[in-house]
Amino acid sequence: MSDIPQKRCIGPCGQLLPATTEFFRRVRDRLRSSCKECERAYDHGRIRSPEAKERRRQQQKNWDRRREEHICKKAETIRLKSGEPRALAIDHCHKTGKVRGLLCQACNTALGLLEDDIERIQMLLAYLQAS
Repeated sequence: MSDIPQKRCIGPCGQLLPATTEFFRRVRDRLRSSCKECERAYDHGRIRSPEAKERRRQQQKNWDRRREEHICKKAETIRLKSGEPRALAIDHCHKTGKVRGLLCQACNTALGLLEDDIERIQMLLAYLQAS
């Protein structure tokens, strides 16, 4: 029996496959939920207009600019085992859906757990500064 862990594809095939990059694409520091074959079939079914491609290119430029301006400097020091910098998380307001910027995953998770409550964050900051 193989020591490689198995992962079930959540795509249409639903197959149980080895959890390796041979079958699943890597995103950040984990494997995607759909296998490469299901993703390929899905991508092939989509039609991309020239306008959509241009819009995507502009969005990518904006994200590249934001990546350079991100607020979380700790993210620059966090590395994956491969030595690559960890991907930044897209922070957004849950009430309005508006994107606020890029943060490291830890800071983005902390904001989510604190429910973007400024009073709560200030109380925690005061607690840390007092200790």
